[in-house]
Amino acid sequence: MNLLKMVKRALFVLCLSHAFLHNAVAFTLTSSQDTFNGTGKFLGPGSFKGDQALFEMQLKNLAFTNSSDFIVPYLNNSSQLPNVCAEYDIEEKPDGKLSDGTAFNENADMCLANIAGTDMHIAVVNRGALQGQIHCLILADSEILVTMNIAFDLGIGDKGVIHMPFYGTTGKVEIPYSLQTQLGMPGGTDSAGAHASGTWLQGRVGDFDEDSFIDGTLVSVGNIPLDSPVFPGQPYAMVRHFVLDIPLQGYWMGNVAEILDDVGGL
Repeated sequence: MNLLKMVKRALFVLCLSHAFLHNAVAFTLTSSQDTFNGTGKFLGPGSFKGDQALFEMQLKNLAFTNSSDFIVPYLNNSSQLPNVCAEYDIEEKPDGKLSDGTAFNENADMCLANIAGTDMHIAVVNRGALQGQIHCLILADSEILVTMNIAFDLGIGDKGVIHMPFYGTTGKVEIPYSLQTQLGMPGGTDSAGAHASGTWLQGRVGDFDEDSFIDGTLVSVGNIPLDSPVFPGQPYAMVRHFVLDIPLQGYWMGNVAEILDDVGGL
């Protein structure tokens, strides 16, 4: 990377963190059919090759904890507002819980998903060290890392809720091999939809629609757990487009379009 690109990336990080810290307010990440580039796609699991547009999503109350780390805090108030989009599709009385009783973060407002032809509620769940929060980190080269604990709920109780860690990035990820292949077992499918294991996916972050607000693409890969009732061990990938309501133009760095010119890219 040349010096000019390094400087531009460093300025981008400063713009992003200063925008949060200077305002001391919460922001929202939105991914919908109406936003720039739409929602994105779910690839797989395994050999499933259907055209799967991702479910719509909002991450609410994003806030910086320091100059490079930001979180979506955990919120769950049972049946009280706010409730998430998916609950209105599957329940008359939302309760803030999946069908196995696991509570989830209502600041992560996700609509009902259809994955491999099956309706399911995907949620950020209150498990593990993160305790339902979403943690994000900005690296020095402007790459954003996102981590959370998620669950795919088939709506049938304990045996139909698939719990997994989630790691997303605006950088690069490689589609993994099936867990069966990794463990020397038969029965694995080494692809995520039409994309073979070993394929690299590229995210990005910048101002690609040139509206002076941050937008980009998060990419994520993983394997369905072996004890899952559907697609056990198979690779999957998500390509999630997003927009942030963080205004950049007019902040400390002057010409935002020039600063972001070489950041990211697919």
